Amino acid sequence: ERPILHDPLRIVATGWGAAVTGTLIWLRQTRGSLPLHPLGFAVATSYGDLVWFPFLIVWVCKVLILRYGGMRLYRAAIPGFLGLALGHAFTAGVVWGLVGAAVPRLVAGYAVWFG
Repeated sequence: ERPILHDPLRIVATGWGAAVTGTLIWLRQTRGSLPLHPLGFAVATSYGDLVWFPFLIVWVCKVLILRYGGMRLYRAAIPGFLGLALGHAFTAGVVWGLVGAAVPRLVAGYAVWFG
């Protein structure tokens, strides 16, 4: 077996991503009103083309709920949004997996992206 060679570009990209994430963490801790989140940076740079629209929808819902319903409505809405996320994971993972195991032809041309 040959050893895996080092890839300097990937090492630099990983360091750069860690530095940006660390800076976002520091900025968020020192300036509480910063709207950028380190986890958002990590997800956007990894899966941005797959998740940008769902993230936009969730962000708009959050802004509208907080603006017109306040913190009380926001806390009341959390279980509903958590149910949507878990329902998607269950349907796409378990149900679609069972359908694919039973009838492979049915799911051959359809990919499920979890992000």
